[in-house]
Amino acid sequence: MRKVVLSAIERGKAEKNGFLAVSRKVKLEELFEEKISIEIDGWPIAELFDLTQGVTWGGDGCEEIYVVGKDIASSLESDLVYRTIGGRDISANRIDWKEEYLVFPYIKVSSKWIPAFRLASLGGDDALDFSIPVSDYEKGKDTPSKLKYRTAKNLVKYPKVANYLTRYFDKLEQREFEGKRLSQYNKSWYEYHRPRTPELITKPKIVCKRVMKEPAFALDKTGYLPRDSVISMIPKKKMEELRDNLEKVLRDKVTTVQTLKYSLTFLNSELFQEALSQRRSKKRGGYPIVDERLLEKFSIPRIKAKDTHSAKKILAGKSEDINLRGLYRPLNNPQAKLAPYNE
Repeated sequence: MRKVVLSAIERGKAEKNGFLAVSRKVKLEELFEEKISIEIDGWPIAELFDLTQGVTWGGDGCEEIYVVGKDIASSLESDLVYRTIGGRDISANRIDWKEEYLVFPYIKVSSKWIPAFRLASLGGDDALDFSIPVSDYEKGKDTPSKLKYRTAKNLVKYPKVANYLTRYFDKLEQREFEGKRLSQYNKSWYEYHRPRTPELITKPKIVCKRVMKEPAFALDKTGYLPRDSVISMIPKKKMEELRDNLEKVLRDKVTTVQTLKYSLTFLNSELFQEALSQRRSKKRGGYPIVDERLLEKFSIPRIKAKDTHSAKKILAGKSEDINLRGLYRPLNNPQAKLAPYNE
């Protein structure tokens, strides 16, 4: 009995209140029911994509510092400025870029972001670490004076971005995360709380709202650097299997973009809407949070030779009259009732 009640709590059919489990007026047979997971002939989303949340700078009121318009962006070094999107810019099959740019003070080194002002000539120290004087001249000087001196000594590689960020030194330096300053995380005052990894600017990729009530997935062929209200879906090596499947059925070359569009058809369908409606983890206003736990349970089906006509229509963007559910087939149980989403 204990095992059954704990299982019911885990599945949201009962809830804990101290040491008691309180019923939600659930039928007894529901409490004891067993769920049978049916393996679909296809690929779970988590096998096809790396799922990564966008970057997070952290700090109240700091968005207006890091997210800038075209005028400010064009006045800074382009190496540290990226086109950016947030969740509000994404709808089904569409990105409505609002000409917003991200001041992103990192440079790509292999598979990591490295703070842009860290210098080998300073022994790996940061040129914008104003807590450590680089000469006696800086003693007693204010932050703008220190920056001016270091720029004159060619210690600052990106002086325009450095000057821009230093205007907001006091606000950025005082940011706290879980009760700690950035310096306690071994980060410089201008850094992001979570800069993630360079794979975020991969193109093409699929992006989606992190919080949505209805499907909102779109193709990113530009290589935007998404903010934390966006989930990026970066194609994995496994995506080649899906592309090969399409090429075999269609007997024609299929590009990565076409393969992503095939996936988008299912992600933006009523089938994924059903997955959203089953989501128990909710946020403001009952909007489900889209994360790896949700997406890994949704699958993209393997296409068969008899589905050639449907596959062609999907790649042509004309899937309105196709029974997408009918393309899902069980791997080992032909009589099983299928759903693209396994809770």
